This record gives sequence, structure tokens and C-alpha cells, in this order.
Amino acid sequence: MVKIWHGLAVALLLPSLAQAKEWQIMPAESHIHWVATQKDEPVKGAFKTFTADIAFDPKALDQSEVTVTVDMASVSAEYDEVTSTLPKTEWFGSDEFPQATFTTKSIMHVSDQRYMAPATLTIKGVQVPVTLDFTFSELSDDKAVMEGTARVKRTDFGIGWPETDEVADPVKIEVRVTAVPKP
Repeated sequence: MVKIWHGLAVALLLPSLAQAKEWQIMPAESHIHWVATQKDEPVKGAFKTFTADIAFDPKALDQSEVTVTVDMASVSAEYDEVTSTLPKTEWFGSDEFPQATFTTKSIMHVSDQRYMAPATLTIKGVQVPVTLDFTFSELSDDKAVMEGTARVKRTDFGIGWPETDEVADPVKIEVRVTAVPKP
């Protein structure tokens, strides 16, 4: 009888001991883009340099977590004037705040290949809750390709002027990450 209880206890504990697989991004196949609105026209750009610590397994979501660190000085835009303005103090202040971070320890399965990651986004030392909605176009033992979007308000972080008549408040963030298992 003791062996049966012991076997049952081990069987019940095994799923909780599952570890999420660690992944490394493939920088040449990954990007973080953003779309803002200035004078009712879209302005597009990207962050060219970022790293990520990824632990993800759809069978162990309770063990899955992601931290993305973005080099704020790597910001670029489709217009040179915007690219040279964004690192300045009133915008990203990248001299004083060289990094932004996205951190989630809660990934939820929504349906099919759709997931949601409530997270904390830290820019200019200000932490704001944000949700990344994402899907996998590929998810195997050897490779994962994820695409997601989030919306933030730039004024929540003290980015730019508080007025929103010239530069709108909402900014769309578009992410594509290709990752392979860490060796």
C-alpha cells in the first residue's frame, strides 16, 4: 500500500517539476519595431539591438518566463530627424537610461497558437504593466518563431511632451523573435 501511495505522489509531482526549455534568439531573424503617430501620419522605427532570456514550454507555462533587454541608443526611425531626436533627454534619455526591459513571469495560452503575456515594461526607470499578445508561426523542439504586438502610451513613461496633439500617445510595438534551444 505504501508503494502505491509513493508512486501516486511521484506521478502527481512530476508535471509540476517540468522545466521550461531555455531558448536563444537569432538576432538576424528577430526584430522589435514600433509605430507612432505624428501629425496624424504613421512614423515607423525599430530598436536594432536587444537580448532576451527566454524560458518557454507550452507544457510548462507555469515555469515559462521572458526578460528582454533593449539598447535604447539603438533606436532608429524612417526619418533621420526622428532618429537623432529620440535619444535626447525629453524622449528616451538614452544617456541616463541606456536600457529598457520587458519582463513576464506569466504566460497564458489563449487558443491554438495564441498566447498572452502580461508583463512589466520599464523605460526611463518607469515601470508600466503591458500585455504582449503573440502567436507562433513555428514551434518545434528545434525552432520557435513568434510574432506579437503590444500597445503602450508614451506619456506613461514620460517620453516626449505631455501634449498629444502633435505626437499621439499610443505607440504600437511589433515583435518578431526567432529562437533556437540553448546548447
